[in-house]
Amino acid sequence: MIVLSLTQAAVRIGIVGDLCAGYPGSAFPREFWESHMWAADIVYFPLRTKFLTDSKRADCRAMAGSGMAVNQAVHSFSLITGHLPDQARFEETFHRLTGQP
Repeated sequence: MIVLSLTQAAVRIGIVGDLCAGYPGSAFPREFWESHMWAADIVYFPLRTKFLTDSKRADCRAMAGSGMAVNQAVHSFSLITGHLPDQARFEETFHRLTGQP
């Protein structure tokens, strides 16, 4: 059995944030972030979470939860209507409405 510290594991796999909306902090301590790590947050409201803010301060590659929100909308639309929507249009609309690039 291989046992890795949290930092050693993060070097290999990155960290995915999934705290519910309204949670005031981050489940991953700010001091553990290192620049070679990556972060992916699946929270899309708010898009700017403490988790992502902390990771970006440490110069980590980071991905916000907007992609998950758009993909959920695209797949839901397809399941409900039986038609494949224009994903780029969904992304453009999401970013326009949220003011996010």
